[in-house]
Order: sequence, then structure tokens, then C-alpha cells
Amino acid sequence: EQQAISFTEELRDLFILMLKSPRCSINPDRALKKFKNTRKLCGIDFSHEDCSEFAIHLIDLVELAFETVGKNLTNTDNRTTSMNFLNPINTLVTGEVIVERNEHKSIREALRQINIQMIDSTNLYDGLETLWLGSADESLSSQQVND
Repeated sequence: EQQAISFTEELRDLFILMLKSPRCSINPDRALKKFKNTRKLCGIDFSHEDCSEFAIHLIDLVELAFETVGKNLTNTDNRTTSMNFLNPINTLVTGEVIVERNEHKSIREALRQINIQMIDSTNLYDGLETLWLGSADESLSSQQVND
């Protein structure tokens, strides 16, 4: 667990350097060394070099770091901290979005259940907008067919 926290801190520092540094390149060696030490935590062998496997492992590490920090907070202050601590990864994955709006009600779905296409999208917001506009186009065309 401590390795996950250490890696997450190093990853945060790396992103800060990428955003704030005037240099053209940033050396990620420290973060990569700490990442290699975390393989044992999830029991993953990176022989396939698959981007999705890497992303899943990366999310697992960040989630483990947040859980560990949350446990440490509840151990130091047992009163209200345990009730107030929310893991940002869980909040992101279990968050809800409105997928259809009607005059009378809105339909919500968990974000993890929505198939967001990221091809030709620069970020998550663009992907959600494409999904939203695409579903709006589909509902308009289905209304025109029914009329």
C-alpha cells in the first residue's frame, strides 16, 4: 500500500512538472521505477504491453493509494472523517450522468455503464458531448420515423 502512495505522489509530481515546467522534455525515470515496484501489488505481468492493461493497473494503483489515505485518516480521527471521506476514483466511476431528458423526467445512468467513444475526441468532455449529441440525433430521427 505504501508503494501505491509513493507512486501516486511521484505521478502527481510528474504531471505538475509537465504542466508547469518550461523545459521541452521531462524525465519520468523516478515515476517509472516506482511503477515497476508496484507490479507485485496487483499480480500483473506486463509482458503483453497492452495499453488497456496498463490503464487498469494505473487506476487500481491510484485507487489503492486513495483507499490507504482514507484508512489512515479514519485511524487518526475516528469521529467524522470515516463518514466524510470519499474516494475520488469511486466517485468518478460510480457517478451518474443524464442520458435522456424528457419534459417530465430525466433518465440517469451510472457513468461506468455508458459506452463513451473516445476516438476523435480530445478529452472526456468531448466524448460525452459526442455521445450526448449522437443520442439526441438518434432520438430525433426515431421521432421523425414515427411521425
